[in-house]
Amino acid sequence: MRRSALLLPVAALAAAAYPTWDDWSTRLGTPDGEPLAYSCVLSFAGFADTSPFGPLRGDLHTLTSWTTTWGVPAVAVLAAFALRGSPRAGRWAAAVLTLIAVAGPVTPVWSGDGPCDPPLRLLSPAWFGTVAEVWGGRELALLAAALLVLLATGQGERPAAPRPATPAWRRAVTLLMDYLVISTVTVLAVRLTGGWGIEVDAGLLHWLTLGEILREPARLLFFPALAGYVLLRRRGGDAASP
Repeated sequence: MRRSALLLPVAALAAAAYPTWDDWSTRLGTPDGEPLAYSCVLSFAGFADTSPFGPLRGDLHTLTSWTTTWGVPAVAVLAAFALRGSPRAGRWAAAVLTLIAVAGPVTPVWSGDGPCDPPLRLLSPAWFGTVAEVWGGRELALLAAALLVLLATGQGERPAAPRPATPAWRRAVTLLMDYLVISTVTVLAVRLTGGWGIEVDAGLLHWLTLGEILREPARLLFFPALAGYVLLRRRGGDAASP
């Protein structure tokens, strides 16, 4: 492969890996080499996000953080070129990179950079201000990586693929509605049993961490309840289909 042909893939990989490098640089310490350490005790009872989209915002924020920390953008770029740079793989990789770049800024949970800052209420003035300030080098690097992947993989033929029986947007809407039902029922159940529900408002992924389950094993009941909901949805879908 000529050097010119390698330029775009290498540039895309470097841009996709930048957010992960920046994240770990921040986690491991300041530029002087001094480790970062925090200690605070704060009650967030008055700041809980009680909107139906609170858990969704929290889970999207958690997933975005995980993908950046564990190098998912770089893996997506590598996967696109591992499949011989096919246009379809490039489009999927670009979509993943764009989604991560957009989801991060629109799902801030905290009002500041420190862990002692209070949570942000969704669609509050402080939330809009934080969203406007979050855009930076990480997001631009991801968008640049998405563009480079499209440029590097968009030269091949695009064979017409048969359309799926269910459009992708309809599956996405169905998944979103299922998530809202599950998260809303979970929040109501926690509050009816005497809990504040603050952790649930921050997202189901945060509420179901190993540490929280060990502290309160009753949270394991979420999983059989979820399995029951999935079975009911499948039976309902089978009954509705001709």
